Amino acid sequence: MSAPIVKKCAFCFSLLRPKYYRSLESRCSSDQYNFILLDLKIKNEGKGIKKRALPKTPSGTTPKSKRPLFSTPKKSLTQQRNIKADKFTQTKATQSDFEIKVCVKYQGQERSRILTDEIQQSVVKCILNKKPALTITKHFARDPNYKAAMVQTVAKEINKEASMLPKKRESALKSNSVKDFLNFKWKTQIETLTQKLPTLMLILTQMMGDKLKYRSPHVVVGVCVLLYARCQQLNLLQYILGLTYDRCGLNKEGLSILHAIGLSVSYTSIHNKRKHLVKQQEKKIDNVVRKYVKQTCSEYENPITDETVG
Repeated sequence: MSAPIVKKCAFCFSLLRPKYYRSLESRCSSDQYNFILLDLKIKNEGKGIKKRALPKTPSGTTPKSKRPLFSTPKKSLTQQRNIKADKFTQTKATQSDFEIKVCVKYQGQERSRILTDEIQQSVVKCILNKKPALTITKHFARDPNYKAAMVQTVAKEINKEASMLPKKRESALKSNSVKDFLNFKWKTQIETLTQKLPTLMLILTQMMGDKLKYRSPHVVVGVCVLLYARCQQLNLLQYILGLTYDRCGLNKEGLSILHAIGLSVSYTSIHNKRKHLVKQQEKKIDNVVRKYVKQTCSEYENPITDETVG
């Protein structure tokens, strides 16, 4: 080991040799030969420096009077690693997941639950922030289970709406009289379906986009085919198309094919309806003729004269 670096006196220019340069425990030696001690793997425990131990409080922490006044306490490395930012709240949380506690009070009892699911947390935040129902539904749709439940709820609502049409008090899409055939219009049918089946028509409107105004027959035909497959009493469009096909000369085989795909009633139903319509027209004609005959007969039986007029 080489001798330590010495200094000269400023007055007599003699070498100053401290007595403690040979001691490895002194502060001077540890500063000068630290790299040598590290190479030799000798631990310097600093026995030459004695520090007075601070008294500890009952909780084991350092008393506040001994802490620095103008510096903030530093966090340990383990605490910094455990801190992370929540992407939904943009706040910092500990290593445990961000939790929301929900308290519900009903019937005089209070129940609480801690929500740890990400979807449920975002939904509760939207409710607390008074977000619109569409935003809350979008958060629910992120979860496949909630999305499947939402689709099933919509399907039940459509089934409920469609089950009301075959009832006796409903006359929509039914061929009860000749007026139903004569008053058939695409715009009227769109309005009727929107009133009776709002959920289904909303879905079809979103599917068609802006073309609904120009493609209303497509929507009406599609819905009528589905409803005819559900209940054959809803056959107004099928009767109109079947009678038109029969008038244009379509044979029995062609009508049977169209009946199989729901675009027409059966061949037998078409001919029965035609006979029924002819009978109705015959009755109307007979009634008109009878009224005319009665009116003319009454005029001949009671002829108008000047005396009766006076």
